[in-house]
Amino acid sequence: FILFLIFIPLIASQITKKNKQNHLKNTPKKIVVPQKQEISKNSKRNLNPIDKIAVLPNNINFISGNDDLILAHDKLGKIYEISLKDNKINPIDIPTNVKLNDIKSITYMDSLNLFFLSSNSEVLSYSPVTHKFYKNKISLPNKLELIDQGTYLDYLYLLDKTSAQIYRYPRDTGGFGSSKKWLKTPLPPTKHPIGMAVDDTIRLAYQNGQIETYFKNKLAKTTTLPTKNLQGIYTTTTLNNYYVLDKENNKILQIDKDTDKIIKEYQNESISKTNNIFINENNKKIYLFDGKSLNSINL
Repeated sequence: FILFLIFIPLIASQITKKNKQNHLKNTPKKIVVPQKQEISKNSKRNLNPIDKIAVLPNNINFISGNDDLILAHDKLGKIYEISLKDNKINPIDIPTNVKLNDIKSITYMDSLNLFFLSSNSEVLSYSPVTHKFYKNKISLPNKLELIDQGTYLDYLYLLDKTSAQIYRYPRDTGGFGSSKKWLKTPLPPTKHPIGMAVDDTIRLAYQNGQIETYFKNKLAKTTTLPTKNLQGIYTTTTLNNYYVLDKENNKILQIDKDTDKIIKEYQNESISKTNNIFINENNKKIYLFDGKSLNSINL
């Protein structure tokens, strides 16, 4: 009888253990589905603090820069140099024969240390060494509607809305040589890029968050970012990444050039008010204009 009392609990324990094993065996495994890469809607509005660098007299239209300065064009057609060393603002004297009211874009050519200020009718260059403007010999496309421009080596690239084409100009004495239609086929009528970034590839940005990467004159890949209000794209050959201005989410996105994956997000509510960004990875700064104010965010 005593042995019976001892073995009964042991037998019951073995039955219970076997039942648990059968239950686990027959229970379907939980499958984890990878989530699509998204921008957080719930992150703090001022996750990245903004530093005030300088305040200009008028609202800014366009900016470009190098390691030493930012060149800014305002709504009255005036030009300012802003030193990145001491934040000093230097208004530039504009000759009476130079008209800058119709400027559509500013870009910097590192190989020549020149800024190019382009409109639908002419391309001017500005030297930060001599502080002078120069008219360039250039044959622009008929009925040019300039969307954006960029440089690579000694070439100037113009993105034209009218022809849905990118024109490449080689540097030549006194200006630029004959243009070449860079795209093998023009963009389709349904495509309306809002910006262009140039290095050894060309990236076109669209307001709906689409980024098209072109290599050797044709489309290589397309990436869709989680935003519906993309307003700008920026990179150079010296930058490790490219950056986009996401006004929908008050963010600037840092994106890997090779994988097109978002590396980091920089967020502040003031980002929704800017249309221009300039990146200096050497100084570890993102520069952006909020109306008259030049601000920066640490990388």
